[in-house]
Amino acid sequence: MGLRPNRRRELIIVALINIICILQMLIWNANEWFILGLMAALALFNAIFFAFYIKRKNAEFLQEKKQLSYRVEQAGQHVFEQIPLGILLYNDSNKVVWSNKYIKEMFKKDVDNLELASLDTVLFSLLKTSKKSFEFAHRDAVYLISHKKDEQVLYFDDITDYARLMTRYEDEQAALGLIVLDNFDEVVKNLDEQEQNDYRRAISDKLTGWAHENNVMFRVLRDGRHLILMNHKILSELCGDRFSILDDIRAIGTDQVTLTVSMGIASGYRSYVASFNRASSLVDLALSRGGDQIAIKKKGVDDFIFYGGKTNPIATQNRVRARVNAGAYERLILDSDKVIIMGHRFPDADAIGACVGLLKVAMTFEKEAYIVLNKSELDKTNEIFINEILKDEQLVTYFISSIKAVELMTKNSLLVIADTQSSNLVIDNKLLRLTNKIAIFDHHRRSADFIEATLSYTDPSVSSTAELVVDMFDYFSRRIVLTAIESSIMLSGIMLDTRRFMYNTSKKTYEAAAILKQRGADEKYVSKLLKAPIDHYYSRAHLTHRARVFADIYLISSASDELMFDRTEIAATADDLLNVQGIKATFVLGYVGESEVAISARSVGDVNVQLIMEALGGGGHLTNAAVRIVGTIEEATTALEAVLSDLEALRALSS
Repeated sequence: MGLRPNRRRELIIVALINIICILQMLIWNANEWFILGLMAALALFNAIFFAFYIKRKNAEFLQEKKQLSYRVEQAGQHVFEQIPLGILLYNDSNKVVWSNKYIKEMFKKDVDNLELASLDTVLFSLLKTSKKSFEFAHRDAVYLISHKKDEQVLYFDDITDYARLMTRYEDEQAALGLIVLDNFDEVVKNLDEQEQNDYRRAISDKLTGWAHENNVMFRVLRDGRHLILMNHKILSELCGDRFSILDDIRAIGTDQVTLTVSMGIASGYRSYVASFNRASSLVDLALSRGGDQIAIKKKGVDDFIFYGGKTNPIATQNRVRARVNAGAYERLILDSDKVIIMGHRFPDADAIGACVGLLKVAMTFEKEAYIVLNKSELDKTNEIFINEILKDEQLVTYFISSIKAVELMTKNSLLVIADTQSSNLVIDNKLLRLTNKIAIFDHHRRSADFIEATLSYTDPSVSSTAELVVDMFDYFSRRIVLTAIESSIMLSGIMLDTRRFMYNTSKKTYEAAAILKQRGADEKYVSKLLKAPIDHYYSRAHLTHRARVFADIYLISSASDELMFDRTEIAATADDLLNVQGIKATFVLGYVGESEVAISARSVGDVNVQLIMEALGGGGHLTNAAVRIVGTIEEATTALEAVLSDLEALRALSS
């Protein structure tokens, strides 16, 4: 910064005075005292001048600083008011103490002195979370809110344009799907060729019309599958319709011919190859859950989305899958140093029966094999069952704890999972990480947390996993020899899951029972294995007494808060209540642990209880499912009734 002109002149005059005085002292031949006096006077003059000069300069500097501060303050206030950013200050009482004009424009009113809860209930609920920033939609705009809790300040950044751009981007993402006909050849095998072609053409016409109506690209592939391509916006609209095409396809059939399709749809993947591969795996997932449904997966989202699944899977009489999977299981056994077999937690008769059958197969091929069982995780009824079979001196040597299994497991060991596919339900999921060779045998529909396996033989159409294992016996290269006790254990698994052949049976179920009978299964011993203690019947009587009708077709029984139950008691009561006239599904709730509620669900087949239990975090089969919920019975009952009410609302809309 340069000097002002008047200041410059003052300094020049002072400089000239000093120069003149110095020259005078040099020119004049004055005495020493005169020169000293002149120098003192000159020094005093300079000191006085510069003292006044500096004082005046400081005063001018302070004045300029004050003016500058005022200008900066005015500019800051202008920016604070004009910047396109909403700013809101609140106090400890959650009351607005100040806001700029953009907040007032956003809410269309002066919000000062108003409580935050009165501005917007959604906003207030978001503020109570621990999130430092979040999106908030208000009227036609979207804001990114930064919440500074310590300063009690909210910043509202209008990101409407960005949000619309992202919505458009997501809407235009490609979604690729595959459609397959469920067991079509099995369903129409008894029809003549003309009728088969008529049904095939009717399905194709229905799918083509559906695709054209919804602006979906539709192509028939050579392998009999159908390819569909759409954007994510269309996919969202189809989800809103809950894929009514499933009902339309089902309507083509008759009471004798049930026609269904399954779809797998992948959305948001970077390449069509990745989308196609994911869609293929999703179709397999839909089929493994029983078919007649859609499985959807969006990249970056953990959860799977399912629609449909209203029909019972059709039991195929074709033994090809049993033969192929028996061969694959045999090869895995031969390539392994030992076989470790594990069922689900709190194993029942079907899980134990299937494990025994799979154990005998491994022993037939002279491999070291064991069944994992933690006796501390047994219900009272199942403990009686286990204790009875462990009386066999030979069989007891093959049961080991999960701790022992971890010690025995090597990278070359084969881990076999029976009667479940869920990583959260196995006896000890640490075993899953100790080997790369895993085989799964199960009759439940696949859940979203399924285990990736080398071999996965699952069939929801069979009655039980024990039946699935028996069905493979004839296809191993060596004869599988069972003792009478082992055959009886496997038969008890079939009888338990079919409720003594009352539900979910097929021709193959009776054939499996006949095979076990031929190998020595004893009905009296089976009856002994399945007997329950007297307390079991007292508990069932209590639960039955508390049953009530809900929405005309459901029975819900919620146990007393002060009682604790075994899972088998809850499950058996759900089975019993199915015999009530006019009831299509039963739900029994009871405490099985501290703040742990178990729900057992049963159906005669008209209602898919698996989907209902999945909505609560559980899973299972179309006619047999369950879930465990942390909380109270009242909370669990309320959640169940909400799901059933939503189901009935959807049923009313579709009727």
